Amino acid sequence: MPELGYVGLGVMGTAISRRLLDAGHTLTVWNRTREKAEPLAEDGATVCDAAAEAAQRAEIVLTVLADADATAETVEEIEFADGAVWVQAATVGVDGAERLAELAREKGVAFVDAPVLGTRQPAEEGKLVVLASGSAARAYAAIGGRAPVVSIGPQTSHVAASVGLTVIAEAASHDLDGLVAAVDAVASAA
Repeated sequence: MPELGYVGLGVMGTAISRRLLDAGHTLTVWNRTREKAEPLAEDGATVCDAAAEAAQRAEIVLTVLADADATAETVEEIEFADGAVWVQAATVGVDGAERLAELAREKGVAFVDAPVLGTRQPAEEGKLVVLASGSAARAYAAIGGRAPVVSIGPQTSHVAASVGLTVIAEAASHDLDGLVAAVDAVASAA
């Protein structure tokens, strides 16, 4: 199993981290407020004092922060390991996703925009819907080939080759027919 770094332990981040630990992943975590991260140490996570520390040896770095600004500010401090994949799982909108994709290019890290649909309970139960966008190869590496995301949501879909387009599918995802139509629209536009 790949070594994982997790940055951002709010309601969703904590629940997702526990799912990853329960699935047997090695997990290094960071949160701005260390006290929120400490309970995960009891579950086997390594708690760090800096986001950069959580990411430095990780093959996959997952971030779930408040918004695009908080994500960009935090990721600016990170030096990713060679060959790492950054999976950004907050809902940041089209502009935010494009901004974070540009930051990933500047940092030389593979980027997958993968917002999740669900709240605390589905996160705790491993029933989130994950909508990943980015290059198919990178998305596959993050959501299929290396499989940690499957631990948090069995309904994981690669919905678009371009980051930011996930938002279109996400908006329609409460209705499966709407999701399919949104994905078709994205594919037609590409």
